[in-house]
Amino acid sequence: MNIITQHFSLIEPGPVQRLGGLTLFPLTVERKSCPPTLQTFDQLADKGCAGAFEHGVDGSVTSINIENNSPFFLLMLDGEGIVGAKQNRMVQRSVIIAPNTCQPIPVNCVEEGRWRYSGGTSFQKASFTSSAKMRDVKAGYMKSGRDSDIQSTMWNEISALEEKLGFSSRTKDLDEILHAKQTVSSYQIQEFVHENPCNGFLVFGSGRPFVELFCNEKLCEHFVSKSIKTWIADVDEEPFENNYNPYRALNQLLMSSWSADECVGAEKVYTSNDKNSGRCILLNGAFVHGYYYLPSQVYHTSPTLKV
Repeated sequence: MNIITQHFSLIEPGPVQRLGGLTLFPLTVERKSCPPTLQTFDQLADKGCAGAFEHGVDGSVTSINIENNSPFFLLMLDGEGIVGAKQNRMVQRSVIIAPNTCQPIPVNCVEEGRWRYSGGTSFQKASFTSSAKMRDVKAGYMKSGRDSDIQSTMWNEISALEEKLGFSSRTKDLDEILHAKQTVSSYQIQEFVHENPCNGFLVFGSGRPFVELFCNEKLCEHFVSKSIKTWIADVDEEPFENNYNPYRALNQLLMSSWSADECVGAEKVYTSNDKNSGRCILLNGAFVHGYYYLPSQVYHTSPTLKV
């Protein structure tokens, strides 16, 4: 089954864009279906309709509770950061939480050196995500059933990023590391995303090339604004090529096959069957979000893709 061709009739790359060492192609799409109205954790938390908490007094490094006290489905994406409580975390896999529901979700620690409450007992929204490389490795581990190896590997990746950027965080805090060594301002990132309205991006220059797609432009703008900072921080030191063409990469996505995987909340999950890490989530039969990693190679030109 190809989950992409089932849900899109067209994926079209726009003109190449460059930012902070990345090469990006904005992607516009024609969808075959639309999901119900979704709200992000940030949106609902700002309204006082969502919260995130440790499990009881002791807590758990790899799981937290999300409370959705709204009539909307709540979306949290793979790699999305969340700060506070006993230590900062990132969402391990994308989840959709049903209205008026409290749901435990799998997370990973991105602040190895702290295990104590600081500034309150709940979590707050954050302005960062895991790096593209961290997500790629994590997806591979989940696909191969090596979930127990994910946490130690994420800590190792954060340590490697510290060394690469020449900055040491006292608590090994990914958020602090990214903030301290940010080379492209948040204003520049917001301007870039605002000037490139789209449903996703094909990204070169931060580990393996990857495609990331969203069901609408609003969600794309919200999550990519958080992600680009980390993609840039972990940009390749020796880029392979500056004159990429997107069509062969997208052809690989269109030829990929997918199988159903384990769900956490109201979402339905699909994982790519090949060696390239890919995960998609659906709600009520409609595509919400997905990503797909590709081999690191140069891609040649072919015609517009109609799927």
